[in-house]
Amino acid sequence: MRKTKNSKVVPGASSSGTNEAWQKEGSGKHDPRDDWHRLDAMQEEKFVSSTNETSRLEALLRQRQGASGDKREAARASWQASITKEEPGPEYKGPRLKFPLGEEDVYSLYHHVKTKPDVPLHPGYMANMLFNAQKLYQQLPRVTEITHSDGKHDKFVVVGDIHGQLADLLYIVEKQGFPGPGRTMYLFNGDFVDRGKYGVEVMTLLVAFKLAFPDSIHMNRGNHEDDQINMKYGFLDEVQRKFGRGHMYQEFQELWNCLPVATIIDGLAIVLHGGLFRQDGVTLSHLKALPRVPCNLQPKNFQETLMVDLLWSDPSDTVGHDRGVRGGNTVNFGPDVTHKFLALNNLKMLIRSHEVPPSNKGYEVRHNGRCVTVFSASNYCGHRGNSGAVMVFQPDLKYSFQEYWAPALDTFLKDTVPKCPPKRPASGESEGARQDVIRQVKMLVLEHKQDLQWFFTSEDEMTKGFITIEAWRRGMNAILKLDLPWEKYEGAMLSNCLDSAGHVLYNKFLSQFRVEVKPEYSQWKNQVVKRVHDALLAADLNLTEMVNVFDHNNDGVVDVDELSKVFGRLKIPVTREQVEELLQDVVVSGKVNVIALIESLQVKRDPRAPDVQEALDRLGNLFAGGKRFKDTVQMFENFDENGDGKIQHKEFMAVVKKLVAEDQKNNPGNSLEISDEMIKKIIHVIDANNSGSIDYLEFVDVFHKQRSGMDRLLEQICRVFYKYQDSLGRVFHYMDIDGDGVLTPDEFKEGLSTFNAMVSEPLTDHVIQSVVQHIDRNKDGQISYQEFCAAFYFVDESGPSVITDDFKKEHAEHFKSEAPAEVAIYRSNSEGIRQGYSGMKKETTTGFRKVSSG
Repeated sequence: MRKTKNSKVVPGASSSGTNEAWQKEGSGKHDPRDDWHRLDAMQEEKFVSSTNETSRLEALLRQRQGASGDKREAARASWQASITKEEPGPEYKGPRLKFPLGEEDVYSLYHHVKTKPDVPLHPGYMANMLFNAQKLYQQLPRVTEITHSDGKHDKFVVVGDIHGQLADLLYIVEKQGFPGPGRTMYLFNGDFVDRGKYGVEVMTLLVAFKLAFPDSIHMNRGNHEDDQINMKYGFLDEVQRKFGRGHMYQEFQELWNCLPVATIIDGLAIVLHGGLFRQDGVTLSHLKALPRVPCNLQPKNFQETLMVDLLWSDPSDTVGHDRGVRGGNTVNFGPDVTHKFLALNNLKMLIRSHEVPPSNKGYEVRHNGRCVTVFSASNYCGHRGNSGAVMVFQPDLKYSFQEYWAPALDTFLKDTVPKCPPKRPASGESEGARQDVIRQVKMLVLEHKQDLQWFFTSEDEMTKGFITIEAWRRGMNAILKLDLPWEKYEGAMLSNCLDSAGHVLYNKFLSQFRVEVKPEYSQWKNQVVKRVHDALLAADLNLTEMVNVFDHNNDGVVDVDELSKVFGRLKIPVTREQVEELLQDVVVSGKVNVIALIESLQVKRDPRAPDVQEALDRLGNLFAGGKRFKDTVQMFENFDENGDGKIQHKEFMAVVKKLVAEDQKNNPGNSLEISDEMIKKIIHVIDANNSGSIDYLEFVDVFHKQRSGMDRLLEQICRVFYKYQDSLGRVFHYMDIDGDGVLTPDEFKEGLSTFNAMVSEPLTDHVIQSVVQHIDRNKDGQISYQEFCAAFYFVDESGPSVITDDFKKEHAEHFKSEAPAEVAIYRSNSEGIRQGYSGMKKETTTGFRKVSSG
């Protein structure tokens, strides 16, 4: 899904670089839907490029797991035998089906899906349908050959991507007619699921149609009929949400592998999902010989490469082949490639889907009329703003493109075709896209926080804590690799992070976004920081020794490599990435404030007895009162009377009693009273390693009230889990032989270790051990790995931004934004804003004729 340059205008088709639908709203006007599309394409490219890592993960898992494949198949067979015997109980609100499915069953099922889309089919019925569909497709060829000119159907309709958008499928069927002999014949050209909310319901109807009317509905495989893609883009979650964790998802995967890869219409046109091939000389015989296996995005041979290309490639106006904009091993193919392939195989036209045409129409004609794109998911993902379209053939093989904008799903509750005014609701769609752009950008900021911190800090040469908006824009473009019109989004991104002069307070901006973990899955955090903290305490260093350890040559400069070596010598278990995180708050003009670094290693101690905690709090207030000490170091040195860099117990006792006495003299009747016994209890609390003296870090733990660098360290660990949720989930899913969603602690640890060996930001063994030790919450030997992965969540503390007119006026020269006064993030609803224009628009009718070979 992209825009291409130097497009030629084909008669009866849109120009590649033109967005007619949007231009009607005002030529040159910024539309956030374009930005949303750009971000979505970037995320897809990143995902496709990451599949190399996923493939290596799977290979490593297969190597470690050995014979687990046999166990997995045995567990699946057992599930298959039991699920088909399950009968729906009285609480089931769906249709009662009989197998083999008859026409009445399909009508009943269609009515149920249309009127009760949120009530899933009974799992036994769904499994039975999938088993029967697998058996049917296993007997069919890899390339379907259909004849429409025989007049057995009134019309033949090619449908492009649906992506779980049930309203589009219902509208197409309601408008074009129910499938069946003497009625309509359909070809659904892949990408039935993912993205949309109702992939299961879309497949329920398509499979039911196929089983009841096998000659009147056909399906090609798309790139989203794939395990890796389904895990990333939502279908796995949808299946498990609707049917539980068993093996239902795997049955969909088996069906994907069985689906045909292409369809030939009357020997004249080929229909496949993506496009053509990077190798010349590919014939239909090659496609017919392709094995029924998953698509490997890291192809190792000719047949795997063919599968990648026919599912993933896109047309281009450039002659030959070039690297695909989707990244990874994808390619683009030019008009010469199309003409050569069609000529070699005695065909007239290529029909494909796979992308929203750049014009935002539901179809596009390219390569001198030989390459047609049909995309049927209108207003893709609720934000794209595109029309959907189908390609309709009459028995004489003349065809037309019919565009539409599917109405809201709830309008199908009536049995008639929904009728809506032929007007697209532009403003609501644009605002929904705008909000999703803001959400995605904030998550990218989180992912690249360290690099943004470095960029912004480098811009802040005078270390004032702020940078200009122009510098902020440069950083966002450079680090996030975006080229967005930032002035359109600054209102939502920066309104809480500007000083009175309109400068960006970049630390405040970055600190708004972080990853947290749900409390019930966070017990490991205390053990992680305690291990790091206790390793430093175990060295039992005085203040001077501690400073010299970190800054051995006393030049005030400590870089990441040096600090990593220090932690290594002290056997403190942290990674290089965590060291970088610890340094974020203590680097000024390239130099590390060593005292600030030590203070950043403080931890929050375990809860103390209430009387001790109260006494500690009051002591802390006493020490801080009247600006008695300028900083924690001076406070520590005041206690360290003999200057040996540690506070002896008797020194602490003497200074406390002295300060309490002064307080009683200066504040009679309102002063602190504390007994010698309580002071001894406090000393016992502070001297965490029971060494008989208090070192600086122990002192800081109790009396230094700044944010701990340990919080940053924990945030970095949480960020790794969050960033790699998909890969980690895939590892655990692979290890889940029984398909029940749980692993033993040993399996969970093996999965974490396998994952850790492959990622670019590995965790320490200590972190893995701590997580494994604390993740089995009820100690039953069962870990819900999906709940663990989902426990890490994005925190956005910027909140809905409120920008007053006075504020805008005051910063007019710095702060240009067309943002509305209030921006509510994360409220987009793809179905809730799908409304309005639903009229079919018929385009120019044309056709093709069979010609003799040669």
